Amino acid sequence: VRKLTEKLVGETIDESIWKMRREKESFAAEFFSDAFIAYFTTYLLNHEKMDQQIMVMNVRFLFTQFF
Repeated sequence: VRKLTEKLVGETIDESIWKMRREKESFAAEFFSDAFIAYFTTYLLNHEKMDQQIMVMNVRFLFTQFF
């Protein structure tokens, strides 16, 4: 999850706006990795079936709205 999140953070951060240093990118990747794992764990424990399309859409929404 961390590697995928690092890739997503790296691809979605607009360098001209954020000008994030490597440490901040690493923090963002670590934070969102932990958040994704916690969210998916909670979701799987509380729902019988996971709708993959909705989950992908929700994750994309997060990255397009916050980065």
